[in-house]
Amino acid sequence: MMVISGPNAGGKTVALKAVGIAVLMAQAGLPVAASEAQLPLFHRVLADIGDQQSIQANLSTFSAHITAIRDMVEVTGPGDLLLLDELGSSTEPGEGAALAIAILERFRKSGALTFVTTHHGRLKAYGSETAEAENAAMEFDEETLEPTYRLLVGLPGKSSAVDIAARLGLQEDILTKARELIGTEEAEASALLAALHEQRSLLESQRANLQAEESRLLARAVELETSAEQERRAKLKELDARLEETLRAMEKRWDQALADLRARVEKPRLPKGVERKALALKQEAREDWNAEVLNVLSESRPEQRINPDAPVAVGDQVRVPNLSAEGTVTEIMDDHLQVQAGNLRLRIARDEAEIVARKSVRPENTPLPQGRLGMNIEAGPSEAPDEINVIGNTAEEALDRVDEFLDRAYTAGRARLRIIHGFGKGILRRHLHEMFASHPHVERFYPAPQGEGGGGATIVELRN
Repeated sequence: MMVISGPNAGGKTVALKAVGIAVLMAQAGLPVAASEAQLPLFHRVLADIGDQQSIQANLSTFSAHITAIRDMVEVTGPGDLLLLDELGSSTEPGEGAALAIAILERFRKSGALTFVTTHHGRLKAYGSETAEAENAAMEFDEETLEPTYRLLVGLPGKSSAVDIAARLGLQEDILTKARELIGTEEAEASALLAALHEQRSLLESQRANLQAEESRLLARAVELETSAEQERRAKLKELDARLEETLRAMEKRWDQALADLRARVEKPRLPKGVERKALALKQEAREDWNAEVLNVLSESRPEQRINPDAPVAVGDQVRVPNLSAEGTVTEIMDDHLQVQAGNLRLRIARDEAEIVARKSVRPENTPLPQGRLGMNIEAGPSEAPDEINVIGNTAEEALDRVDEFLDRAYTAGRARLRIIHGFGKGILRRHLHEMFASHPHVERFYPAPQGEGGGGATIVELRN
């Protein structure tokens, strides 16, 4: 139930007619004259609007209203729409208001959807006190004394009869006398309603300003995000161009190094593994450049849940102090850690290491891959072997195994390695030495001391 109040000529009756016409148009399949409408299907639309007095039928205005309402009461039920204009008018105000409340209670219990207009203060109070009812007011501009035809839901309206009479030109002495005769309670209630409507107008104005400010801030946020995205794309484009330039320079230097090496060696074909170093270095450069891109764009990885009580272990990922980078622990000393961050090998204090990821743990009882002679060459991240035996391998097989062995030892932070190749005809030793001469991880190499195999083995020292 909605109880609509407000001044005369403020649009209360027009509001009732607009609701009724919209419902009938919708149920007839016609477009509703509204920007948006959500309407249920009603069984009946019952209306008591206007003056139905008749001398011939011996009906006064009040009698005509009561007769129409009596017929409505007999048929009204759930799913009906009732439109009642100026209920309880055309009679003594006290009795009219009491009768109107009793009628509304009957319609409320019937389950019908009811719209009623009124000037009675008691009906306004009924709309405020009844759970199924809602007050609404037709807005009235106090400055121009003209209606705005806006329906304000949630507040009762004031009639403003004296003000309307003044706007229509009623003599001033009559208006003055009327204001004197208005009771204190009526005047206070009227002033309260006026204050409430003024406060509502102020709140609506503030809300409109807040919405405008919110729209402005959202537009600014989108503008900033777009600008930041454009800057990121420009940086990426610049970094990509620099990467390609660096790769071209590296390829040029590598080609020159290969040409020089071919000129010094006897065989026209370089040892297997050397030809792959250009691609390996190129990939390594790309990985380093990707790390730089991440640093430039400050893109941090999601935080992982790390057990802070567990001690640091070889293979753990730690954040390097004073660097926007992470590295892998390759060796643990008394109070220091050796960390490999890209191509950098760093030593940091153990208490400065912030663990960001734990090493992956191989399931128990899972055998590790074995080399040709049964030696374990797939050591886990916590330990890499410091020697490899390639006796019995062909030259090509030995080069492949030793190349992989050097990569793993370099990653694990080994400094000194022993490669056991035996004596024989010296074929394995010669091919391996040719590879060591151009290997990017090898600092120097020399025959092993007599206690470590002599000429049957070679000691290799890796770059720091």
